[in-house]
Amino acid sequence: MFCFNKFGINFWLFRSGQIISLIGDQLAHIALSIFVLNKFGSASILSYIIIPATIANLFLSIILSPFADSLQRKPFIVYGNFFKAIIWLLFFGIFVFGDINIGILILLYIFNAFGTAIINAGASGFLPELVKKAQLQEAFQITTGTNSFIKIIGNLVSGSIVILFGTTLAILSNMFSFICAGILTYKISNKTTANNNVNKLFTCLSSIWWKKNIYEVILYLANKKTIFYLCIMLFFFQLTIAPIQIVLPVLSTKVSNYAVFLGVLLSVEGLGAIIASLFVGILTNYFNKSKIIIFNLFLASVALLFLGLFSNILVYPVLVFIYGYGITQVSILINSFLLQEIPANYRSRFFTIIFFMESIAIPLGIAFAGYFIDHFGVYSMLNAIGVGLFLVTAFSYYKKIFHMINNI
Repeated sequence: MFCFNKFGINFWLFRSGQIISLIGDQLAHIALSIFVLNKFGSASILSYIIIPATIANLFLSIILSPFADSLQRKPFIVYGNFFKAIIWLLFFGIFVFGDINIGILILLYIFNAFGTAIINAGASGFLPELVKKAQLQEAFQITTGTNSFIKIIGNLVSGSIVILFGTTLAILSNMFSFICAGILTYKISNKTTANNNVNKLFTCLSSIWWKKNIYEVILYLANKKTIFYLCIMLFFFQLTIAPIQIVLPVLSTKVSNYAVFLGVLLSVEGLGAIIASLFVGILTNYFNKSKIIIFNLFLASVALLFLGLFSNILVYPVLVFIYGYGITQVSILINSFLLQEIPANYRSRFFTIIFFMESIAIPLGIAFAGYFIDHFGVYSMLNAIGVGLFLVTAFSYYKKIFHMINNI
C-alpha cells in the first residue's frame, strides 16, 4: 500500500521542488508563447526564440554530464534552480520596465536553457541517492505519474491564469517556483561518496570521453545495422514531430480564449500519454511489439492529417489525444528495448549520442515549421507533419526495423 513515509523526506523534498518548478514552467511557457504570437504575429519569431535555447541546452548538457558524474549532484540542482530564478527575474523586469524585443527574448531563453542544463546534469542520476535500490522502480513510477498528472492540471489552469492575470504574473510565479525548488533541494540531507578530483575530471573530458568512448560507440553502431537504422529512424521521427511545439500555440489562436484552449490541447496530449502508458503492457500480452509500434505510428500520422483537414475546435482535442497516445506507446516500446539491448558498458554513451541526434533534429524541425506556417498556414503544416510521419512509418516497416523488438 502506498505511503508518503515509504521513501523518506529526502525523496519528497526533491519531488516537491520538481513539481513546483514544473508548474511554474508550464505557466510561463503558455504565457510567453501567446505573448510572442500576439506581439510579433509570426510563428517564425517563436521558432527563432526557441531554437538557440534548444541548441544551448544540448551542448551544455553534453559538457556538464561528466562533471555531474564526478562531483556531487545536489549543488547542480540547487544552483541551477537559483540561476533560473534570476533569469526569470530579468524576464519580469524587462516586461515591467523595459522595451521587449526579439534579441532580448532570445538571449534570456538561452540563459534559461543554461539553467535547465545545470539542473538536468544533477537530477538525471540523483534519485538513486535518495531511495533504496529496491525502491527505485516504484519511485520512478511515482515520478512519472505525478509529472503527467501535474502537466494535465497545470496546462488547464495555466491558460485561465494567463487570461485573468496576464503574462507578467505568470513570469513572476515561475521565478518564485524555482526559488522554492532550490530551497527544497538544499534541505535534502543525502550522503554521497562523490569523487571531487578535478584534475581527473579534466583528463576524462579530454582523452577518454571525446576520443575513445564516443569512437567505441560509433564502431558498435557500425556493427549493429538494425540498431543503426533505428537511430536514423529516431532522428527523422524527432525531426517530423518537433513542429508540434509551434503548431499547437498557433492552432490555439484560431479561437477566442486561446490561452485556455492551448492549455486544453497540451492537457489532452498528456492524458493520451497517461492512457498509453497504462495500456501498453496489456497490449504486448496479445500483440507483438513491432505491430503495436507500426500501428501507433500510423495512428499518430492519421490524427495529424485529420487535424489539418478539420477546422472544428471540438475535434482538435480528440485528435491531439490520439496523437499523444500513439507517440507515447511508440516511445515506451523503443526506449524499453534500447535499455535492455544496449550493453551496460555502452549504454550511457549510446544514449548521449541519441540525445545529440534528436536535439539536432528538434531545432531543425522547429525552424522549418516557423517558415512553413508563415508562408502556407498551420493546417498545411499539420498535413506535412502527418505525411512525414507516415513516410517514417513506411521506411521503418520496409527496413523491418522493429522486428528485433519482438525478441525482448
